[in-house]
Amino acid sequence: MDHTNRQYPFGVNFNAIPPIPENPAKLPKYYADFKNLLKQEREKIKQFHRAGAGGREVVQAHTSLIDSILCYLIESLASREKSSPETLLEEFSLIAVGGYGRGELNPCSDIDLLFLTPKSIRRATDLLIQDFIPTFWDLGLEVGSSCRTLQECLFLAKKDITIKTSMIETRFMIGNQNKYQKFFQSISKNALRKNIKGFLDAKAKEKSLRHDEGIGPSSDPEPNVKESVGGLRDYHTALWAIAVRFGCLSFREIPRNDIISSEELDILDRSIDFTLRVRNELHYLKNKKQDVLTHNLQKEVSTNLGYQEPNEVLRVEQFMRDYFIHATNIHQYSEIIFQRCIETRRTMKKVISSLTKKKLGHGFHASDGNLIMEDEEPSSLFKQNPDLILTAFELCQAHNLIPNYHIKRQI
Repeated sequence: MDHTNRQYPFGVNFNAIPPIPENPAKLPKYYADFKNLLKQEREKIKQFHRAGAGGREVVQAHTSLIDSILCYLIESLASREKSSPETLLEEFSLIAVGGYGRGELNPCSDIDLLFLTPKSIRRATDLLIQDFIPTFWDLGLEVGSSCRTLQECLFLAKKDITIKTSMIETRFMIGNQNKYQKFFQSISKNALRKNIKGFLDAKAKEKSLRHDEGIGPSSDPEPNVKESVGGLRDYHTALWAIAVRFGCLSFREIPRNDIISSEELDILDRSIDFTLRVRNELHYLKNKKQDVLTHNLQKEVSTNLGYQEPNEVLRVEQFMRDYFIHATNIHQYSEIIFQRCIETRRTMKKVISSLTKKKLGHGFHASDGNLIMEDEEPSSLFKQNPDLILTAFELCQAHNLIPNYHIKRQI
């Protein structure tokens, strides 16, 4: 048996919990004791959050807590079987997927798991897997799970873009680590890096359905911190794009320096951290998955996040102004990254469009529905002549164009 040894930063004392009883009559007390332990640990993280911890710190602490609980429970269940626990755990690999796989588990987010198994497994292992999920449910944890072979994962990833997306961000939890490594390499090679154009086009379509055309982050007085313009889904979409385009899982790992600057990434990181902190607070306030920042919740969130203005109206205004600044950063920088992932596959198209671009004056051109400038980096021109910014907007309106990422970035 080879599984990750996770050290939960707050330290769960499992010694207070007896082994899982085999007598069904004793299970209610066992679950009650375990729920109480889980409640205490969650309260520690909540107080950590309320004391000013960053958004990422809290989601990582919560992820680590669930990791510890999950691994403890599955080892406890395995120890009850007649076969040795090591033998049972060697037969499968338990994998975290989606947001949980990314290590960003908000307090009430879903816990998505994949049991990777061979085509045939012994009955004891099958029963272990069947017992595990109901045990999590009995503890009040929202768990979504699937049990698949590697071949099934590859087939479904090629067929269903939602499943393919969930397999971009995975983490080994417990079981057979060699099986996970084979899964990771095979999915990367045979699914994620295949049909990149189709995947990016599908994600672009999803974005357009989530966002009303031309509507900015500050247009929604009650934004959804996950799905609205500038919400966390914009950031996720950019992450998925670099995963399939460049094979990396972090913006800092992008193997090119012309995609986004380190200074811009610093701004993006701060804005993501702020939005994660807002989402954490929403979950804590409602004690469930809550992503819409309603007018009433804005009052409580602003207070709990430390805004000191005694006047409630002014306090909410300060908070929402900060929120929309960060949402704008997430939207703009995520869009820059996403568009650059698309444009890296358009070399021939760029050559053709350069032959058909239309001059609009002032160094601007119309090409393929976009407003572009001859100078690939227009920042110096905008600094020398700020009026060109207004000219750019006027040309977009007059010719029904969209400014390309260079112009958006500098404006």
